Amino acid sequence: MAFTKYLSSALALASTAYAACESDKTTTIVNPAGASSLAACPTYSGDVVFATGAASLQNTLNLGQIEEIDGSITYESDPQVRTISAPSLTKVGDVKFDNLSALAEIGFGSLKEAGQLEFIGLSVLSSLGLGVSLSKAESIVIQNTQVADFTGISTISELDTLRVLDNPFLKQISLSLRKIGTLEIGVNGDGDQTGSFPQLRTAGTLIFRNMTAITIPSLANVSQNLELHGTTVSSFGAANLTSTGGLVINDNTKLSNISFPLLKGISGANGTLQIANNTQLKKISGFPALESVKQDVDLSGSFDQVDVPKLKEVGGAYNVDTSSSTYQCGSFKDGITVKGKANCVAADPTPERGGSGSSDGNSGSGNSGSGNGNAGVSVNAPLYLTAATVIASIMSMLLL
Repeated sequence: MAFTKYLSSALALASTAYAACESDKTTTIVNPAGASSLAACPTYSGDVVFATGAASLQNTLNLGQIEEIDGSITYESDPQVRTISAPSLTKVGDVKFDNLSALAEIGFGSLKEAGQLEFIGLSVLSSLGLGVSLSKAESIVIQNTQVADFTGISTISELDTLRVLDNPFLKQISLSLRKIGTLEIGVNGDGDQTGSFPQLRTAGTLIFRNMTAITIPSLANVSQNLELHGTTVSSFGAANLTSTGGLVINDNTKLSNISFPLLKGISGANGTLQIANNTQLKKISGFPALESVKQDVDLSGSFDQVDVPKLKEVGGAYNVDTSSSTYQCGSFKDGITVKGKANCVAADPTPERGGSGSSDGNSGSGNSGSGNGNAGVSVNAPLYLTAATVIASIMSMLLL
């Protein structure tokens, strides 16, 4: 009888402990006792939100020996917590740490697998604290931190999303990624940042901003856009890229060379080739194999030449707008089938993306070979004006 009573008590205690380690609702931890209760679970099933005050008196949140969380962790807007530690955690769903202005240390050194990791507004955090075990994650966002290196994610081979923005101490990014959905990097390292992705072969969207050097030697396919904005790179290219959904190269003050030797087509639903306002780029070339662009070709800046020798088809508009007075507009679309409007302006003091001159014709300076010497005036306009003048004169004579 005594044994039966003891067994019943033990089972009841075990049942209570088990119930404390799972929830079909979001659990909000509001004090250190709640955090300690969670830390006693080897595995927790459910989503957990830590509120201001969940950390200990030492402003430390320690999840003890918990090894797996089958759900998400969210901790936002606590100006006091300084350390978040889960030394035994190997697997978790999503983690979001946002606006924790005093957080200086994260201790997730055993983490191997995660869903989405978001570290945003952690203005004194200098290390991700992920150790070297992490091999699988869906997406990672690192924004507005003091993180200086990528220890913990440098060996991940595949991600849906990686966004790295506004981290002034992050000077170099070197990753072993082979495949990614969206990669966006910018405004890190106080404008002095390099990026190296030697194994990256396939991507959905790649966006690089405010960088000094970018290396993507193995990249073969980009299904959406490849974009370069506001950098100080002197050369940009992808030696093995054969197709991309779109290509945008804008506002790069030191760019003087572009090289995409194997690129044959720009074929995305919004597939545009746009090269604009790269002040040191005097010749737009580096596309020896490019044959077709599904949507628009939009070239503007201060270039003297455009050399895309195999381009045969532009599915949208074709705009060339340059401040150079030596650019020849007369033959700018020779041999190219343009399904939209075609426009060329040379000696334009304010070149614009999308074109500033007339459409479906050639505009430019006297160097165009058929213009009248006034930039921005259609070379076909004088023919139409002459015909209209003759007809008006005949009608006037008949009426008399």
